[in-house]
Amino acid sequence: MEQNKKYYYLINLSYFGNAYFGWQKQKNFPTLSGTIETVLEKRFGPGSFHLLGASRTDSKVHALDQFCKLQLNESIDERELKDFLNKKLPSDIHIKQIIKSNAQFRLIQSVKSKCYCYYFSNQQSDNLFSSQLCPNFKEQLDIEAMIEALELFKGVHSFHNYQYRSPIKGTMEREIKALSIEKNPHFIDGLSIEQSYLIKIEANGFMKQMVRLIVGTLIDLGRGLITKEQIRESLSLKSNLKLGFIAPGSGLYLCSIHFKNENLENIFKR
Repeated sequence: MEQNKKYYYLINLSYFGNAYFGWQKQKNFPTLSGTIETVLEKRFGPGSFHLLGASRTDSKVHALDQFCKLQLNESIDERELKDFLNKKLPSDIHIKQIIKSNAQFRLIQSVKSKCYCYYFSNQQSDNLFSSQLCPNFKEQLDIEAMIEALELFKGVHSFHNYQYRSPIKGTMEREIKALSIEKNPHFIDGLSIEQSYLIKIEANGFMKQMVRLIVGTLIDLGRGLITKEQIRESLSLKSNLKLGFIAPGSGLYLCSIHFKNENLENIFKR
């Protein structure tokens, strides 16, 4: 092994986020990256690696398709590393695939788009089974009005009114490539939830809590608390109109990350 030589791995993983205070490591709070780093320290030692996530998911947010890049001071077989992590990590974190990478691959800059899914139900009484997977909004919602308002968010806009207390370097402009509301298709027979829905949103990037603020705005529109004209105004460059609320993190899932490199896309076909 060459002295000071670094070895790089791209890790594809999923996790159930209810027990964690988001992806990014924090003092005194359990996080996804902190939990993974604790396991890596047991195998490779402190200071012998660097872990970088492709998306900083918030507290209680889940991921079906997260990626992170691992830099190691020693080489290890990808399957051995995958088996070790899955054996030592808690059961709510699962390593799906690991491939070798290199120093030239810049994880965050290589992301073309991200897709998030938000699951919610609209019932008068709460469903205990789904409470940590699919938040329930009890007030009657005008789903059709919510669907009509989706077009307002699509395309390129300044989303400065849809981020929360986060200092932003550079532009707050993002492009929403796709946005839809549909009946929730993902609960099996016998555990299905009546009036359960899925909001699916794909963009070239998201700011802190941007998806949850968009969801909260759509919910308040469905409640009749705000109008489509107010949403249109909130997306104006000079507007300071902040609408809605931050929807609970437990309903949000990082569904997929797409890369600019087509070869990489083919390797991680889902």
